[in-house]
Amino acid sequence: MKGRPRYLNEQESGQTILSVLIFVVVLIFAALLVGTWFRFSYLLVQVHGISMEPTLQSGDYLYARLGTGAERGEIVIVDVKEYPAFEHSVSSDKTIVKRLIAIEGDTLKCEQGVVSLRRAGERAFEELPERYAQGVTQSFPEITLKEGEIFVMGDNRTNSFDSRSVGPLLRSDIIGTVPQWAVDARGSIRSWETFRAALFGM
Repeated sequence: MKGRPRYLNEQESGQTILSVLIFVVVLIFAALLVGTWFRFSYLLVQVHGISMEPTLQSGDYLYARLGTGAERGEIVIVDVKEYPAFEHSVSSDKTIVKRLIAIEGDTLKCEQGVVSLRRAGERAFEELPERYAQGVTQSFPEITLKEGEIFVMGDNRTNSFDSRSVGPLLRSDIIGTVPQWAVDARGSIRSWETFRAALFGM
């Protein structure tokens, strides 16, 4: 014999609704906390031009972790408004997206298209395994970076205006570093930001 269906009494129903409301409030609060942390920890940037192909395409959106603490091989966003040489080759926000190749104390050179690096304190040069680069890197003479200096290049070596032309930049001018997950998710970021702009007009 089947039992009768059990119905919630008013007290149980009220407790269920309260539990759902508490869960929703906690969820919204958590989302706000994460959103606030993300807004103060990351910067949204858009790629302009072809200097970072094939890694990045013009129009890609990226999230960059704010701060100057980038390591060799990472993609960085650099403020170049104090560098007159970039005046006619950057977007209106006066920033560039490049790859950090060398840091202070490093010695760098390029011979016959091969970029070699001697790290600070070491004696021998080491060829950089630049799997991300395309095109030919034109030869440039040996250069040792002074305190606070960095050397950046675009991945598209035949179409990038970078440290090969203007010399070293300053680490203090790095705005942020693009984490690998942001590079991998750039298509999704672009779709989300396009949707968000259409929805909120921002």
